[in-house]
Amino acid sequence: MSSNGKFSIDPESGDLLVADYLDREAKQMYMLVIEAWDNYQFGYLSGESRNAFKQIFVSILDENDNTPVMTVPEGCAQVTEFHNIREPLMEIKATDIDDSETGNAQIEFEIVETIGTNIFYLKQIASGKAEIYSNQSLNNLYGNYSLLITARDKGVPSNAVSEKVDICVLDFNDHAPNFIFPSNDSIIHVPENATVGTSIIQSYFNGGPRT
Repeated sequence: MSSNGKFSIDPESGDLLVADYLDREAKQMYMLVIEAWDNYQFGYLSGESRNAFKQIFVSILDENDNTPVMTVPEGCAQVTEFHNIREPLMEIKATDIDDSETGNAQIEFEIVETIGTNIFYLKQIASGKAEIYSNQSLNNLYGNYSLLITARDKGVPSNAVSEKVDICVLDFNDHAPNFIFPSNDSIIHVPENATVGTSIIQSYFNGGPRT
């Protein structure tokens, strides 16, 4: 029998046995050729034995022994506070080298934790692919946010992996300074003997003092 050392056969019973560790990801299908002899003990040397060959194929079934591998953007995904909520903020991908025809390699995503806000949601595009969206306008919500994303296969039992992603909402310079003091057309009186560097007034705008 030709088996690459992975299988053996009991010469008496004909039982086909597993002889070594099998890994479907390394080799999924084996072709075995089994040879059978009659009257082997007494007739082989004399030429009275007869033999026959049989070719069989052994297909290795998948075991859910691999964990998904997730790919997320490096660093912080930067968007402005005026980002269109119909456009994704980022894309998440994951792969699994188990059998793609089974649930062992079918991957779904979930946001398991949000740090800072609950305004983001996940939309599954396909197995192993998802996008992150905002469920409301990001106007005036500039800052840094973190999400913990889990990718889980549908095997039984399932395997999962989690990764943290960061979203940085950038402030858009859409407001001009607003003077609070002095008021418009104010007249400031300065003594003629004021020395260089003398403070004559303190101005305020947008709530912050500037001298």
